[in-house]
Amino acid sequence: PPLDEEKQALFEKLSKLTDDDNDGEGVDNEKDEEDSTLEAWSSHDEEGGTTPPPPPLATAHSPLHSAAANDKTDDDQVKYRNEEWFLHPRKLCGPILEYIFNPFAEMPVENYVGHDKLIAMKEEFDYWYPVDLRVSGKDLLRNHLAMCLYTHAEIWRDSPRLWPRAIRTNGHLLLNQQKMSKSTGNFLLLSTAIQTYGADAVRFALADAGDAVEEDANFSENTADKAVLKLYNLAVNAEALKTAKLRNRDPDGIWWFEMAIENEMRSVVEQAKKAYDRLQFRDALQYAFFDMQKLRDTYANWCRLVGVEPLEDLTMAMLRTQVLMMSPITPHICEHIYANIIEHMADRGGDNKPATAVEKKGTTPKTYSETWKWPEVKAPDPVLSSAFNFLQNALNSFREQLYGGTAKQGAGRADRNSNDPTADATNSPLNLPTRARIDVVVTEAPLRTTVIEMVRRYTIQRENGMIALPTDFLTRLKSHVLSDSFLRPKVKEILQIAAYIRGRVESGDGGALRVGLPFDQREVLEQNREYLLASLNLEDVRINICDPYAADAATGMERGHKERRRNIKKQRNDPSCGKPTIVLDSCQT
Repeated sequence: PPLDEEKQALFEKLSKLTDDDNDGEGVDNEKDEEDSTLEAWSSHDEEGGTTPPPPPLATAHSPLHSAAANDKTDDDQVKYRNEEWFLHPRKLCGPILEYIFNPFAEMPVENYVGHDKLIAMKEEFDYWYPVDLRVSGKDLLRNHLAMCLYTHAEIWRDSPRLWPRAIRTNGHLLLNQQKMSKSTGNFLLLSTAIQTYGADAVRFALADAGDAVEEDANFSENTADKAVLKLYNLAVNAEALKTAKLRNRDPDGIWWFEMAIENEMRSVVEQAKKAYDRLQFRDALQYAFFDMQKLRDTYANWCRLVGVEPLEDLTMAMLRTQVLMMSPITPHICEHIYANIIEHMADRGGDNKPATAVEKKGTTPKTYSETWKWPEVKAPDPVLSSAFNFLQNALNSFREQLYGGTAKQGAGRADRNSNDPTADATNSPLNLPTRARIDVVVTEAPLRTTVIEMVRRYTIQRENGMIALPTDFLTRLKSHVLSDSFLRPKVKEILQIAAYIRGRVESGDGGALRVGLPFDQREVLEQNREYLLASLNLEDVRINICDPYAADAATGMERGHKERRRNIKKQRNDPSCGKPTIVLDSCQT
């Protein structure tokens, strides 16, 4: 509705006075007249029953600055490029601020700022709020940061979406586990560190310094020094791919191990993103560099042992993924690898072009990090990941059983049977058996099955669909076991199994309460027979399925001869059935 004549006159007078202020003249001379005009305006508001204007909000003043200081010139920081956007602070009365900061407020009827300006200011506020991240020192947790939360919660009590989304705090930075001090000489200038180690190595060491709130980060010069060699090797190994012999993907499919490697890469990408989202840079570095490098080395070793050329699209996908994940920490070496190796491989074209290479439209950007995005991969298959971990753990166990234990026993026989220890023939690899038998247990231990059934009774379903266990879970379980005369003798063993299961549940393992394994152990071992033979220096291996618990499955408790009890004792640290054993065949044919 139109303003009454008296108020319209005041509005025009106030606007004219403010426009005159834009010229930078007459501000002091007309201040008294403008104040009297504002007082008259306020008196009309009070007569109308409206609330007097509150003071401006210091915690949300960015829209006002952004709208007023839009497009400053480089040569003159005082004048504005768009003069029409200049806004005098005295125009920011209560209804104006209410409309800007209150998401439920409507456009004020008496708008003496300007319709377009007011909408732009509200859009500016909606763009920047809420605060995604507030970074500060840990010494301000109890005062400034706490009051920041209280202030937002009070101002926007009906709009929690405008509250700060995250607050990150940091402590002091130690140097080589000691407090930096000029008096002791234990300090390092940033410029000196960059000149000594290079920018990327310094960033590498800073990411590895630590992120915990309760402890200070530690910059280790030894870590920075080692990072130089690590990043150099990364570039050298990537450069070697230009001349490496790589094979194209077979239309009929690829090896099981290559599918597992590709799946593990997706899992590493997922874990690294979670770490970056939590601003846990040490964990992000662990996943993006160390775990990814270990995965690439594992694949290269598999190709060497099995005798196949690496798959080109998988090899380049792992390199590109590692470069993209490491670019926030070490951008310079990553840009070098991307520009000189990844793009070079992509320019081959045809079947040799990596499936994950960036499609170029027009000209290639000079600065790659400006256009990089987080690697897009499919969700990892948890069953395939579980099978891959089973294979790797089994192979490590086989090596320990064959070479760790055999070497010690051979040395003992040499001491007993010969006066000359150097004449030991049993310790020679040429005389070791070249055939072996792998015993695989497919049935879950009855005691573990019983414990899983008991644990299921205490599970809690969360809103996100995940399961959890109460904090007093072990105490309640112990009371239940002690009250059962049949289970009481096994209380220690039951609690060990329950604690292991609880750890898997807390880590988000969806198969923690599953009886048995979600994959066929024998099939996994058969699919990787050549890899096992080459890794263990064997000519043949026989996979034997055994079931030491079948006879006692009806009783719910394992009983039997001494050999079975020894096997159970060996599996006490990880009481699942996914730990096969290997035995060398002494009979040679």
